[in-house]
Amino acid sequence: MLIDEDDDLTIARPVEHYVYFDTPTQRERYVKNLSLEGFEYKDDIDSEDFENGVALVKTHQLLPEVVDEVVETIYESLQKDYGHYEGWSTTLANDLLED
Repeated sequence: MLIDEDDDLTIARPVEHYVYFDTPTQRERYVKNLSLEGFEYKDDIDSEDFENGVALVKTHQLLPEVVDEVVETIYESLQKDYGHYEGWSTTLANDLLED
């Protein structure tokens, strides 16, 4: 969708990553561990399919290799805490420049 909007993927911006856990303890441990990797806690979230979710934010570019690296960091940590990665979202670079 970003490419369809002619977004400049080289512009770093805050990106939200969504993860879910079976227990609140797993979620809390994960947030603590990932903060060491430059992620910031944004909010607790729940969905119809999962409870104990969290939105984490990290500022980075959206070039495919950068996104792959960030998601790999998330996956590696999730294996230790038995979490589920739901995906990510962000805003268009042009929207950031207008603010």
